[in-house]
Formats: sequence, structure tokens, C-alpha cells
Amino acid sequence: MTVCLIAQIASVMPVFLLGAFAPLMTDDLGLTPFMLGIAVAAFYGAAAVGALFLAPFADTAGVWRVTNLSLAVVALCGILMALIADSFEMVVALIVLGGLMNGSIQPATNVIVSRFIPTKRQGLAYGLKQAAIPLSTMLGGIAVPVIGLSVGWRWAFMLSVVTALAVLLMTPKGREPRTKTGNVGRQRLPGRILLILALMMGLAAAVSNAMAAFLALAITEQDHSASDAGLVIAAGSLFCVAVRVGLGGLVDRWNLPLMWVVAALLMVGTGSYLGLAYWQTLPLLTFSALLAFGFGWGWSGLVLLAIGRASIGSVGASTGMTHAGVFTGGVVGPMAFGWVVQEHGFLLAWQGLAVASTCAAGLAIWMSTLLNRVSESR
Repeated sequence: MTVCLIAQIASVMPVFLLGAFAPLMTDDLGLTPFMLGIAVAAFYGAAAVGALFLAPFADTAGVWRVTNLSLAVVALCGILMALIADSFEMVVALIVLGGLMNGSIQPATNVIVSRFIPTKRQGLAYGLKQAAIPLSTMLGGIAVPVIGLSVGWRWAFMLSVVTALAVLLMTPKGREPRTKTGNVGRQRLPGRILLILALMMGLAAAVSNAMAAFLALAITEQDHSASDAGLVIAAGSLFCVAVRVGLGGLVDRWNLPLMWVVAALLMVGTGSYLGLAYWQTLPLLTFSALLAFGFGWGWSGLVLLAIGRASIGSVGASTGMTHAGVFTGGVVGPMAFGWVVQEHGFLLAWQGLAVASTCAAGLAIWMSTLLNRVSESR
């Protein structure tokens, strides 16, 4: 689990460092907000491609081999970013390569959980693994005053290098160990179900990524300070970690209907976006933000657990397809939300997120029925 958590932190850290240090990179590289948007979209677009086409190798070529190779490339990207990146084009090229590796590492860590973590602990394991995303957001923010303002933004990217190399030292080398699932026939979910899951996860990810990207701006638009907005986001990130890990442990103890729980989380998220749309005082905005981060963004580990239980021997390929949907949502959601804000304001944008979150909840309920049918047919 240490390998899974740190590997995911290392793989997503470059894009969060890019966002956190964008103001400091402006003078050196002439980075504009539009360029930053392009670079972030390029990262998630490349991650979608990597998840779709590289993830199946974790099932066939060896999960540790794929993880080690991907981490080595992540470390190389960090080194090149720190030492020689001197133009926007080079930054985009390196961030695209890092995105491809992120798309490979995330499904690979799903395979690690499914193969090497006991079944009765996999809910907690997926929750811990998915806590890497909000943790990476926090690390990126902490790195600005600790590293960026003291020695410069370039050295901050060495943080991703150190993280990737650290986990490389921990991963097993050589022949992979036999596992309990090693001799079990592969059970991959039908393509139609995987596509619906990818759509549901992509829609939910579009909503949560848009919320996270624009929440600070929305709070300052209500005449609150940027420091208040930062504290709200930090608190939301911590609450998201707590919910993902806590729910994972809960479903290990009790046999809960996973996709119904996901639907409930998304519906709480719907209410939180309406709160962000209509409430203006800082305490109420903070309450809505906590619900949005914790519940509206707390579903990912449960969905991965449901897919893992139904995809014995092919977790990499199955979650690779669904992760492609997540990464696509990460590109489309913030872009669409930003356009609506620019043209019509935050009220309509938050209302749009509420509608999209409700649709994702409906798809989750439908998926519960479909997954039960698949289980009964085996």
C-alpha cells in the first residue's frame, strides 16, 4: 500500500506542481493562464490515452515491471523539467509524457491492490490509494513557500523525482510472486458495462475537477480573501482523504451495495453545489465545500473496488478504460465550467454541476443493477 500511495502521488505531482508554481514560472517561461490551461488539459488528455492503451500491460507484462518503468520515466520528466525546460513547448512535451505515465501507473496500482491485498481489506486499500490525489494537491501547495520561494520553481520539480525514486527502491524486482488469483481464469466485464462505467466516472470527475479548479475563484468572487479560499480548499482536501479512507474501511466491515453508496455520495454532492450557488457567507460556503470535496469527490475508491471484484485477472485493462473516462472528464469539466462562468456567471455554472452530478448518480444506480446481473450469471 505504501508503494501504491507514493507511486500515485509521484505520478500526479507534476501537474499539481505546475499549477501551484504557475505564477513563479510566468517570468521565466512567459506562461499565461491560457497556456496553463492547455498544459493541464494536455496532461489529462495524455493520461486518458495512457490508461486506455498502456494499462492492459499491467495484466500481461507484469505489474511491477510496468510500475517501475513508468516511475523511471516520471523521474526523468522531473529532472528535465528542473534542468532544461526553457520554453512552453518543452513544458507541454514533458507534461504530456508524464501524463502518459500517470495513465499507466493508476491502473497498475489497481492491479497491485487486487492481487496482493487480502479481499477483506481491499476497500480500505483502494481508499488509501485514491487519497493520493488530494494529498498531492496539498503537497503542491506546501511546496510553494517551502521550496519555490526559497530556491525557485525548478527545484520544486525535483520533489517528484525524489518521490518516484523512493518508491522505485521499494518495489519488488525480478520475477513476480505467485498470487491467489494467478491460476484463476480472467473475468473481464463486458465492454458495454465498462463504457457506461467510464461515462459515469467521467461525468462525476468532470464535476469534481471543475469544482476543485474554480472554488477559490468563486469564494473570492463573494468578497472573501484569497487566504480564506486557500484554507477552505485545504480543509476540503483533508476531509476528502478522511472520507475516501473511512468509507473504504466501512465497506470492508459491512457488505454495503457499493454503487448505491456511490449514488448517495453524488447526490450529497448535488446538494453541495447548490449550496455553493446560493450561499454567500463564509461558514455556509465552507460547509458546502466540505460536502463537495468529501462526498462529491469521495466515490472513486468504491467504484474501483466494485470493478476489481468483477474483473478477476483483468483489473488493469478494465480500470484502464474507466480511468480514461475519468481523465477525459478532467479535461472537459473545467473547460466547460470556465466557459459557462465567463458567459453566464457562477450561478448557472454551479447549477450545471448539480444537474451533472445527479445524472452521474442515476448512472451509478443503473450500474448497480447491471453489475448484479453479471455476478448472478457467473
